[in-house]
Amino acid sequence: MSTHDLGELGSPRDPVDITFSWFGESIRVAPNAGDLALIDFLEKARGIDNTDNVSSMIETRAFLRTQIDPRDWQTFTEAATANNQQFEDLLRVARSIVEACARFPTGRPADSSAGLPNTGPKLRDDSSSVEYAMAQLDGRPDLKMAIWQAQQAKLADAA
Repeated sequence: MSTHDLGELGSPRDPVDITFSWFGESIRVAPNAGDLALIDFLEKARGIDNTDNVSSMIETRAFLRTQIDPRDWQTFTEAATANNQQFEDLLRVARSIVEACARFPTGRPADSSAGLPNTGPKLRDDSSSVEYAMAQLDGRPDLKMAIWQAQQAKLADAA
């Protein structure tokens, strides 16, 4: 029996280089933040009973910790504690990081090219990888509600 080698399938990507302001502090996003941690989070979240709020919060914190640069985690949590941040506030941060790390565009590029690049099926202008992933949480109204609340808070902040 012979083995068939598919060759190199990986495409190296540059580390994430994103920061955000958090109560006067500049917080770095983890260099490897992105989809794999989100997939791990969603897999764990599916296994949590929808009445188990403690486990939901613990898994959300663990996910957020993968998205923030370890050098800034203590600064992030100290500022969150000092400013009485709640679960929905932390969800808003996690969602914003995942959106910023999304590997596909959802709008027109800023350059002056002749048109949009061919990126596959067209997505709604308000779509994101977070929304798609959260749609996969069938049977988890608690997590869906938390994400919806975070989205509403973000919209209110933008207004």
